[in-house]
Amino acid sequence: MGHGGMFAYRICQDQDLINKLPTPAYTPTLEEKKAVEDCFEAGILPCTDVDGQQCDYNDDCSSGQACRCNDWFTCGGVNNGVKSKGVDNAPHT
Repeated sequence: MGHGGMFAYRICQDQDLINKLPTPAYTPTLEEKKAVEDCFEAGILPCTDVDGQQCDYNDDCSSGQACRCNDWFTCGGVNNGVKSKGVDNAPHT
């Protein structure tokens, strides 16, 4: 079973680490890649931490399922007509 879309915003505040990544001639080491992922993982912004944000439960996740939480942002259930959209607003199929 799929769900309509759940996502998180993540922020890495180690600017020195981040500055290396968009350099076309630079290939990060495995250690740097892990450090960047760890930095972003430490910077998860839960929906419930955003003042005024409506943090609904995803319609496709039943009680007891790991996805049944409201700290992630959600696009709604697969069949409710409110699907996730890409940054260009193209609907997902």
